[in-house]
Amino acid sequence: MKKNALPGFVVAAVVVFVASFMPWGSMRGSPSSPFTGGMFPGGNPFGGLQMTFTINAWSGHATLLGITVPNWVVVAAAAIAVIAVLGSTRAWNADPLINIALAIYGTLHLGLIVFILGSKGSLGIGSILTLICFLGLLFLSIKAAREPSSQGAEAVEA
Repeated sequence: MKKNALPGFVVAAVVVFVASFMPWGSMRGSPSSPFTGGMFPGGNPFGGLQMTFTINAWSGHATLLGITVPNWVVVAAAAIAVIAVLGSTRAWNADPLINIALAIYGTLHLGLIVFILGSKGSLGIGSILTLICFLGLLFLSIKAAREPSSQGAEAVEA
């Protein structure tokens, strides 16, 4: 990987980390009581109460096909940045498909969150920034994978 691509990876990962503390969105709902089955006269005592729940990377999850995945996808962004840094210093040249797979996962996860919040709640700046950064990480990862290996070029020169 060329060193001039490295700042893009690091900046995107830092923005994803900062955006993880921002509101990703909010949803309105009614809390449910674990004490059902006639324990309270008239049913659920919280039935008429409406609350707004704010979601961020640390307080939410996405459930798809019965599988619940936490929103802390910032770990994937950090892994992409670490792999990029290690690759630029030649400490470890990972398969470029690792970064691409992590970026695809982050993009799909955030796309699902944005779809759910956009249709059933309201979007926050954190989810939009994180989605944009994961799209940028995906673009940078694909671009880095298409570059010819710099180790092979040095071996030919020597």
